[in-house]
Amino acid sequence: MGKLNFGITGQVRGSVNNLTFAVSKGINYVKQKATSVANPRTLAQRIQRNRFTAILRIFQQIPSVVNKGFVGAYAHMSEYSAFMKVNIIPATVLGSGDDVNVKYSDLKLSQGSLQPTPISGILATGGDNDVEISFSTYTLGSQESSDLAYAIAFNETTQKWSAPNGDVLRSAGEITVSFEDNCTTNDIIRAYLFFVGASNGKISNSQNSDLIV
Repeated sequence: MGKLNFGITGQVRGSVNNLTFAVSKGINYVKQKATSVANPRTLAQRIQRNRFTAILRIFQQIPSVVNKGFVGAYAHMSEYSAFMKVNIIPATVLGSGDDVNVKYSDLKLSQGSLQPTPISGILATGGDNDVEISFSTYTLGSQESSDLAYAIAFNETTQKWSAPNGDVLRSAGEITVSFEDNCTTNDIIRAYLFFVGASNGKISNSQNSDLIV
């Protein structure tokens, strides 16, 4: 129930139920009020929020890597937004209830049109904080030996990320990534690798592989 006011010009102001009548520049118009959601915390809504939170936590730990890996991935979209778009559904899996887990084997740390190069080897030992990530130096298609290689290591057991500072050329064939803490026996170490073209700036889709220490 509501009340409408009719002016001498015939213009209408006021509200009835979820409708609001108003005047702008001498013109009558009507707006519909936003209705409240009966249950803003449905299971589907909680799951979606948990997916978002899980992927956001990864971005917050390695923003510089994401910013390199998603440059120009989507027009009019930031690197952060592109990373979230690519991973929020494909790289998350549902547990019980509204629990959400990250599927790290499906996580993408870069996206682009440069031909990718797989990881050829990972070396990590207990009592050492270094992870050696190796790859082929052979070039295919638009790849060049002077392409920049980016490698990231993730300890799935401790949930710690690490990425080296500085750039490494494809011709080097390997990158050493160091964690703050030593690896221990049975830790699951996952490595990610992508390249940025030296002359064309193209980016490859990230590749990943894992190792049990």
